[in-house]
Amino acid sequence: MKLAGAVAASGGQPLQARKVSQAVQTASPNLDYRSKFFKVQLAPDRPNFISLSVDSLGTNKLDVNVMLPLPEIGARYHVSRQGDVFEYRVRAEDEKAAWSLAFSENAIVLRSVTSGNRPGEPIVLGFDPANTHPTLLGMVTDEGDIRLPALLHFPAHGTFRITARPGTRSPAMTLPAIMGITSSA
Repeated sequence: MKLAGAVAASGGQPLQARKVSQAVQTASPNLDYRSKFFKVQLAPDRPNFISLSVDSLGTNKLDVNVMLPLPEIGARYHVSRQGDVFEYRVRAEDEKAAWSLAFSENAIVLRSVTSGNRPGEPIVLGFDPANTHPTLLGMVTDEGDIRLPALLHFPAHGTFRITARPGTRSPAMTLPAIMGITSSA
C-alpha cells in the first residue's frame, strides 16, 4: 500500500470535471472512499481524515478507525469531488486547490499546492492510541525529521509506504506532523 502526495476517492456517482468558476456547488459531496485495503471518511471543512481504517491484506477487515477526533479549527476550506479526487480550496473561487486527495484501490495520494505568498497548510494526522500504536519507520535527519521514503505501520492493520515525488522542496516529514504529537514546552 502507498501513501504519497495526492488523494482521490470514489463511491457514488463521479462528478463531471469543470472549471471551478463553472462548478455546481453541492451542499455536501460524498466524502467517503472504500477499497478492500482501506476505508476513509474525509472532513468537510479541511483536508484531513475523520476516519481511516486499514487492512493491508485486502480482506475487508475495516472496522477499526485509527484516527483521533479532529480538533476545532478557525479557517474553513471548500471541498469538491471529481471522481476519486477530493479538492480543498481556501476560497471556493480559487482556480487551484490548496490540497488534493486522490484514492485508488491500494494508494492514497496527498498533494499540496502553494501559490504566491500563501504557504501550504500542513495536514496533521492524529492517531488513536486506544485503537492502534502506529510506528513511523525511516531515516531521521539531524533536525529530527523523517527522510522519505518511510513506512507508517499500524500493528495488526497494515503498513503504508510514504514517498515524495523526486525534486519536491520537502523531501522529509516532521514526526510531530505525521503522528499528531504536540509538545508542552
